[in-house]
Amino acid sequence: MWQGWQGDVLFATFINERGECDVGTTNWLPLILGIMLLAYGFFVIFKYKQLFKKEHELLDTKMEQLETMLQQSDQMIEELNNLSDYVVNRVEQANNELVEILSSLDTKVENATNTISDLESHTDETTNYSDENNDDASLLSVTNPKYLEVMKLVQLGYNEREIARELGLGQTEVKLLVGLKK
Repeated sequence: MWQGWQGDVLFATFINERGECDVGTTNWLPLILGIMLLAYGFFVIFKYKQLFKKEHELLDTKMEQLETMLQQSDQMIEELNNLSDYVVNRVEQANNELVEILSSLDTKVENATNTISDLESHTDETTNYSDENNDDASLLSVTNPKYLEVMKLVQLGYNEREIARELGLGQTEVKLLVGLKK
């Protein structure tokens, strides 16, 4: 029997009775089994490679879908931020308008309160004057609201032209009402 190495494989060769080189049948079985194991290994590697390729393609597809979804979500977030900024600006604008309206109303209420108190004091003075002089013109002036407004402005130091402009009356009418007081 002759044994030798070729690469990593050990070959065993037998010489039979006729002098021919014979490889023993016991040596074929491990060789066939080795070849089958190699073929099975290559088959398994090939199948896993195909499976890995399919999984890799599926993973790439899922990654692309995920990136698309992320881009869309970023766009949605940006749109929501823009919308919230718009809503906040509109609310602030409406709030500022309401503050201005409230301030204007407060001023008007204060002016109305002052006017009422002035009118009440003028009414008291006019009533006292009419009690002293029981004149028909003075009775008319006490009940005439234009007269009361004109008298209030006269006491504040307005001249006839300013009173006419302020109350939207003619200067002649203002002169007449001022003349009733005298």
